[in-house]
Amino acid sequence: MAHIMTGAELASQQKSQIDISALGQDAPDLHLSEADTAWWREARLGLFIH
Repeated sequence: MAHIMTGAELASQQKSQIDISALGQDAPDLHLSEADTAWWREARLGLFIH
């Protein structure tokens, strides 16, 4: 008898399927304008993730 996934198990399975074909490609819509880039440099904000 085959196991049929439902609910949280199915949702987890679907979320874990990553499309790696786009890895390494540039995403122009994520680029900041020159003005936004200058603001970030002048603001001297940093982000540390551990």
